[in-house]
Amino acid sequence: MENILRDDERKAIEKISSKIHGPEYLLSDLKNILDELYFLLKINNAIIFIDFKNIQKQEFHGKGRKYFEKYPKLIKEYNLKSVLKNKCVFVKNLNSYINNLFVIPIQGKDKIIGTLMIFNREINYGDKHDSKIIQILESQINFAVKKALERAELFKLFGKYLDQRQIFEIIKNPNFLKKPKLTDSVVLFADISGFTKLTNKSDTEFIFNFLGKIMNECSGIINKHNGIVDKFVGDRVIGIFGIVDSGNRSENALKSAVEIRDFFNKKLSKSGIGVKISIVKGDMIYGNLGGKYRADLTVIGKNVNFASRLCDYAKKNEILVGDKVYEKLRGEYKFKVKGFKKFKGFGEWSKIYKFIG
Repeated sequence: MENILRDDERKAIEKISSKIHGPEYLLSDLKNILDELYFLLKINNAIIFIDFKNIQKQEFHGKGRKYFEKYPKLIKEYNLKSVLKNKCVFVKNLNSYINNLFVIPIQGKDKIIGTLMIFNREINYGDKHDSKIIQILESQINFAVKKALERAELFKLFGKYLDQRQIFEIIKNPNFLKKPKLTDSVVLFADISGFTKLTNKSDTEFIFNFLGKIMNECSGIINKHNGIVDKFVGDRVIGIFGIVDSGNRSENALKSAVEIRDFFNKKLSKSGIGVKISIVKGDMIYGNLGGKYRADLTVIGKNVNFASRLCDYAKKNEILVGDKVYEKLRGEYKFKVKGFKKFKGFGEWSKIYKFIG
């Protein structure tokens, strides 16, 4: 950016690219940007249009609504000029009410998706400085919108295979996929009990749709409590807490488990279906596991294997937890010792805790 701008102006405008999150948030994001830039750039009155033909999609800033209500035809005229020319329009001394007007077109993937109109901007440093600010503001907004649209395309493409927070992590740091990391996280296994019997007496399409609805419900519950769905293995869903989320990962996992169990009790008990759940906390390796042609972003390790064994050991509608989850939550929730178990592949005896309320 040219030296015509002060350092604080330049830095503020450069930050715009990190403040637009996606097309669905564009109106509110742009308004937040104007709020932040108000004192610095003296932008107080504005209208943001998204899809300029649909005049209903708009956001007002300062006295923007008053201008819109007083001069709707004039506003539409300059909106169209900016869109048709695909460049910023600047008008001085428009009338007694509007001293100056800037219209910045917002460029989408292959068309103009909206405009930003700025009214009566105070000019304190001369026209050259003022026009340079608007020019750079236009450039930065359109760069940010372009990046947001690219992210939206990635979410659309990979959203069914990865959690949005994982996609953000990959976008932010593509090298992340090349190097696994050790993480202290919580893994939840939920296995449908009685499903085999159901498959033996139902047709294939029914089973497929039935299982899909159950997995969708379980996924929603895990996401609701800040976890991510790691994978589906047959009639089993695996969730991870603490990979890309914050908060009490053990408690979030337990809340998910209780809600999943309650869903099975209320909605599926008459069909003979139940759920077995295990929760284990500890070190896990998180990374892109696989070969040249196929890979999976997942967790592996001793604690993941232990959670799988613990899930197998659980009875229908039982929630079993490992010792670290118990130690973390025993002051707030009730557990009892179910017993001791020596699982295959684990040399030592493990103390097993059952959640009771």
